[in-house]
Amino acid sequence: MRSLPRDGRLVLVGLAFFLSGAAALAYQVAWQRILALQTGVGLYSIAVIVAAFMVGLGVGSHLGGVGSTRVTSSGALLVFAGCELAIASFGAWSCRLYYDGLYVRWGWLYGQPARGMLLHFASLAVPTVLMGMSLPFLARAMVRDGPTAGATVAFLYGINVLGAAAGALATPWVFIRHYGIRAAVMAAVLANLVAGASALALARRRAGTAAEAAERREADLGTAAGTPVGTSTATPFFRGWVALFALSGFCALSLEMLWFRLMEISVKSTAYTFGTLLAVYLLGSGLGSLAGIPLSPRLGPARRAFLLCQCLLLAYALGVIALIARLPPTLPGYAWFYELWGGARSFNLGGAWHLDALLRLYLLFPLVLFGPPTVLMGLS
Repeated sequence: MRSLPRDGRLVLVGLAFFLSGAAALAYQVAWQRILALQTGVGLYSIAVIVAAFMVGLGVGSHLGGVGSTRVTSSGALLVFAGCELAIASFGAWSCRLYYDGLYVRWGWLYGQPARGMLLHFASLAVPTVLMGMSLPFLARAMVRDGPTAGATVAFLYGINVLGAAAGALATPWVFIRHYGIRAAVMAAVLANLVAGASALALARRRAGTAAEAAERREADLGTAAGTPVGTSTATPFFRGWVALFALSGFCALSLEMLWFRLMEISVKSTAYTFGTLLAVYLLGSGLGSLAGIPLSPRLGPARRAFLLCQCLLLAYALGVIALIARLPPTLPGYAWFYELWGGARSFNLGGAWHLDALLRLYLLFPLVLFGPPTVLMGLS
């Protein structure tokens, strides 16, 4: 995999995609707080909401992958801009839908757990599908050739995930705490509008250039021949990779639910727990993805490196939990946590803001628990 192409647009697109990621996680954290009014804030509610997000992102990514082969680079930027503006439109009235509608007026629909789960999936489908479509179209707009495709996609994914980490952290700790949920959602709407407007401006600059004209001729020839530009045959080798990556995603989200449960118990589950978990999780994944740009050519065969990362992250995830359970209670540094979990020490986040305790519970503990595994996920 070659290094990133020298393209000034990539920086501007990266900033737009950073804002897009920040908005997506601001929505997820804010909407989770509203939807939890119907289904609670426990592990099952969080699992259903996260699953609904992942289903929408997966479906949107597939639709975007298929659709991106039928447009030119400037056309792909226009579609990305349209997705961002459509998400902003949905976000602008989402509080009315989730609170005024589903909670205040139609709360009785959540009387049965199965029906409540289906309502979560249905109500989150539109925005999450649009979010999932953004990366394929942006990759179509920015990838110039095969050798630099990996680095370009890794950069776009990594910068988007870092934006998501920023959104997940800022939403509970800044916006919801000081300004409320509606203000957090409107900040996300503004981020989507800026991202969409930036993409529109870049698409207009791209349209009409010689490169764009050449792309259009290539697209016309491909369509006439019955093969859209960028289409490739799904070989058994590729399908094998898809199966491996699907299993990797299953493990990643299963670990996220496990880590949420541990965080929920360890910090006594406050309004900051879910956002902090997502922020650290996504920060590691984003940094790992960006680190993969210079590292991947040096790690040898791709399959071996991928499987090594997966084995290491699973080994670490299991090992650190076993270690925490077996550490002696008097061990320096660990004794503070042991006393808190055993009831000998108390900490009320809502009543007191002790920096030392905050850093121990919301930075040190999650970083040790799942920092390295999430970096390996991004590197994978």
